[in-house]
Amino acid sequence: MNILVVAVLLLVLGGSNGVSAQKAATSLSDAQSRSSNSLLKRLLPPPPPPSFQGITHTFWTRRDGAPGSINALAQTKDGYLWIGTTLGLYRFDGLRFALYPFDSSSPALPSLDVCSLAADMDGGLWIAMCSAKIVHLRADETTITYGREEGVPTGALDKIFSLPDGSVWLAGSSKLLHFDGNRWIDFGKDHGIGRFGVFCVLFDREGNIWVSRDKRLSILRKAKGQLEDVTNQVKYVSSMAL
Repeated sequence: MNILVVAVLLLVLGGSNGVSAQKAATSLSDAQSRSSNSLLKRLLPPPPPPSFQGITHTFWTRRDGAPGSINALAQTKDGYLWIGTTLGLYRFDGLRFALYPFDSSSPALPSLDVCSLAADMDGGLWIAMCSAKIVHLRADETTITYGREEGVPTGALDKIFSLPDGSVWLAGSSKLLHFDGNRWIDFGKDHGIGRFGVFCVLFDREGNIWVSRDKRLSILRKAKGQLEDVTNQVKYVSSMAL
């Protein structure tokens, strides 16, 4: 009789502690795994630092002829780097900085204060002057100047764009303008920009135009129709990039 009671008690105790025993075994296994990982980390060498092989960092100062007060940069198809500053337009060939015009045969710019630059697909350079003038410096070094008579707004010019499809755009004076080959057309007037103006513009890879305006971000899909406000609320967007 006593032997039977002891056997029953052992069965009951074993059944009630089965889950606890399983948890203890799991915890022990986890602890052993963590200990092994910790030991492995101590035995293995640390990962190598990021490699910058093939990348060089060079800087130029005014002592090297580099201009100050830089507003814009653009690289034309011939490899030259063009630098727009408040004191003129410079060209850098990798060694020397040259102030445009390079000689008496090159036409002078209407002013020194350059606001924005854009290289085109034909090797030319579009130059937006802060004096509300646009200059197209073509690959053969001839120039065409556009002003108020050709539709350039009289206020501040913020950014000029030359896209892969050959189209040229201008953001300035709270407007978005498109160049039709002869004149600058107020594109936003017929596409819903209205009184909210233009803070910055982005042309994406699908042909959409993104426009940041006062407390709103809008999209013009495929550059057609009317601007649509995105649902996300924004306060102020000063720049956009892909």
